[in-house]
Order: sequence, then structure tokens, then C-alpha cells
Amino acid sequence: MTVLFYVRLVGFTAGSLVELFFLALILGNRRPRTFERVLFFLVLSLFAFYCGGVLLLNAVIHYPVPPAATIMFANGLTGLGLAFLPAFLFQAHVEYFLMNEAAAKSKSWLRYLAWLNYALVLMVVARA
Repeated sequence: MTVLFYVRLVGFTAGSLVELFFLALILGNRRPRTFERVLFFLVLSLFAFYCGGVLLLNAVIHYPVPPAATIMFANGLTGLGLAFLPAFLFQAHVEYFLMNEAAAKSKSWLRYLAWLNYALVLMVVARA
């Protein structure tokens, strides 16, 4: 195992801990608004990506040949986190833009566009 392997391990571990902190921060200080809910799921998506990376690297460290189920779960967790990331990121931008009441009245079609992103992601995930 090279130095780059351990740099990736530390990076994925630090990333998952930072995202876990952000999840706790959002849950502790949120008001019942759509923007905070979308931000929570955006951070949850990033958390899934980092946790999948940590799981895969730890399996490589602890097993001579990692179990197939562990590799599939880690890849699935990483893939699911990355699949929903663009849709959550787009909707977070839309919800932040629509927090202004003047924009919310004139641009409500943006929410439909954001939901279309989720439909596209679900179609891609269902085909895989």
C-alpha cells in the first residue's frame, strides 16, 4: 500500500466526518423550510459518497480478498450518493433563489424543472 492509498483513506474519513457534522448542524438548527430539507439531503448524498469510499478502502486493508458483498455495497453507496448529487445541488440552488418572494411568484416553474431532475435520476438508477 502506497502513501497515496493512505492519503485517500484520510481524505475519505475526514470528508465523512465533516459531512456528518454538517448533518448534525442542519438538524439542530433548521426551521421547517424547503431549503433546509434539500440541503440536508444534499449533505446526506455527499456523506454516502464518502462513506462508500471509506468502506471500500477499509475492506482492502482488512481482508486479503475483500468480500464481494462488501465491494458491491460500497460501490452502491458511492454510486447512489453520486447519482443524486446533481439533482440535490440543482434543487438547492433553485430553493435558495426562490426564498426571495418576488422570485418565487415569477419563477415557480423552476421547482418543476428540479423535480424533473429527480425523475431522470430515478430512470437512470432503475435501468442500472
